[in-house]
Amino acid sequence: MTPSKMQVVGFAYRDVFRAFRAMPRTVLIAFLVCIVHYILVMALTPTGIGEVFDGLMEFALGVATAFFMTPFLIAVHRFILLDERPTGYVLDFHSPRFMRFFGFSVLVSALLEIPGTMWLADVGSVASIGALIVVTFVSLHLTLIFPAIAIDAPGANPNNAASDARGRLWFILLTGLLAVLPLLLILVPGLVVDVSLRLSMPAAGSEPPSLLLLLVFLNAVPVQAVLVAVASHLYRSFADRLKSGPGVVTA
Repeated sequence: MTPSKMQVVGFAYRDVFRAFRAMPRTVLIAFLVCIVHYILVMALTPTGIGEVFDGLMEFALGVATAFFMTPFLIAVHRFILLDERPTGYVLDFHSPRFMRFFGFSVLVSALLEIPGTMWLADVGSVASIGALIVVTFVSLHLTLIFPAIAIDAPGANPNNAASDARGRLWFILLTGLLAVLPLLLILVPGLVVDVSLRLSMPAAGSEPPSLLLLLVFLNAVPVQAVLVAVASHLYRSFADRLKSGPGVVTA
């Protein structure tokens, strides 16, 4: 029987808590990666050279962070689906699994940048919203490929992922939104503090709110872990053509 959205969310949080307890060093490294990303963003952007250059710099930092976060994300997938614990935080660019996972992560990130870039380029609100819809549609079709790649499933390719996700896009989208909603509450204190500081110091300019931004980067670890867990459970429920590898835990 296919679980409900709330059941998937419940399973995801349960498994994230289990994963964090089972692999504390891996989780700690993931947090350190996000802290370094925050420091670099604060130090290097905005540069004052221009919005386009700043945007490219931020995207490049995002790609680098995705590379260093890949072992963590694969480890969470494999813990949930294979009950496997990582033996180390290995950045193995010779591994097809690692590079395919990283490559699709960059692809989805690049796609999600398109609507914002169009908006900043003043292409038009209608075109930007249209691009957002198309990008979301494509990204949702690729959701199930990440757990498939992480466990070396033989059918892990975009066509099979899209076929398995077809007809379930609303379920996937709403489940993901429900899963991250509680974690967004963590950002509320930072938002309150930053708004208060801006009201008390109106001459502070338009710099990024540092406390809120720090919380956003730190929150990236649990947010990504929960989304990984959701994708793993959706894979378990919906993957027909993305054939499961041997040893996948189904209970």
